[in-house]
Amino acid sequence: MMLVAALLAPLATYASDEKDAIAVVQKTFDGLAARDAAMIRATMLPDARIFAVRGDAAPTGLSIDDFLSRIATVEGALLERFTAEPKVSIRGRMAQVWGEYEFLHDG
Repeated sequence: MMLVAALLAPLATYASDEKDAIAVVQKTFDGLAARDAAMIRATMLPDARIFAVRGDAAPTGLSIDDFLSRIATVEGALLERFTAEPKVSIRGRMAQVWGEYEFLHDG
């Protein structure tokens, strides 16, 4: 019984870490909807960059400051949400959240 409990403890921690990683992404989404630059910034490293890939166009990248400036000027409602359960990969202190999502501007 002790061995089973010892093996299950890391799995419980991993599931908690997955939820924490998804919560950070959700906080970013919530910050976008609220146009709350401080909330968005709190989820990213100071030198973060935002990249977008649209269709066959070349990927584009913005600094977090440029991204926040653009978001502040957008009129209308913003909503970003996962369209399916995201996948989380964790290795050490690094977590990657990968999932399909949609970004809606005024619906």
